[in-house]
Amino acid sequence: MRTGSCSTRAIAAFRLEFLAPFCFNQRIASTFLYALTDPRPGDTHVYVGKADDPQTRYWEHQRKVHRERTYKAHWWRNLIGQGLAPKLEVLAQVPFDEWEHWEREYIRWYRVLGWNVLNATDGGDGGAMPWPPEARANLSASLKRSYTQERRDAISAFHKGRKKSAATCAKMSASGGKHLKGKRQSPEHVAKCRAAKLGKKFTVEHKAKIGAALKGQPKSDEARRKMSIAAKARCERQRLTSTQNGASLQALPSQASTPT
Repeated sequence: MRTGSCSTRAIAAFRLEFLAPFCFNQRIASTFLYALTDPRPGDTHVYVGKADDPQTRYWEHQRKVHRERTYKAHWWRNLIGQGLAPKLEVLAQVPFDEWEHWEREYIRWYRVLGWNVLNATDGGDGGAMPWPPEARANLSASLKRSYTQERRDAISAFHKGRKKSAATCAKMSASGGKHLKGKRQSPEHVAKCRAAKLGKKFTVEHKAKIGAALKGQPKSDEARRKMSIAAKARCERQRLTSTQNGASLQALPSQASTPT
């Protein structure tokens, strides 16, 4: 459990004793240390960070929380599931060239007081743990390896026929394609997709499902304009095909009159 007002007073005393000389010195370039705490009474989860603008940094955390795989993100998603959100508290304003030291001190002090610190490191590293060159080289080599055809077939068979959950389908539908925004496929991949779909005909049942899904949906002016252009082009192709067929028949009267 959170140690309550005693813990809060200890943090405040630490801030007053060690950081007061720097907090209002405008002649020194400074930045801020902040804490994200759990709004539930008695909970001791805390995350300590550094930001020039803590509120903007809070929004950045919030924007990335659903795709991060960290203790902080897991805790944040748990709060969202309960209709809650972390509380932002600005701890101190410190000289910019000393923020690493003070971030480590705050993390250490919270741990001494028994708080459940969510930082993955001891602080002072910008939130990321540097990888040694050997580890980066091994990771790069592992990602560049090519799979055998048997491995590819096994992966394809594993994913074939798998259905997305109703929640995932709802999110994809609500995004209106935005979940794919910014994702660019290579020309080779686009060509393969086109070749796979070229000439492929839908079954009657599949066509019926598409028609039922689209029935009654209002179309935008832009969609109507594109449909009109496509229809006119289709009619023009049919007219040209009909004209060419008629010309070929006229050019071969002997064949047309040949008895069968």
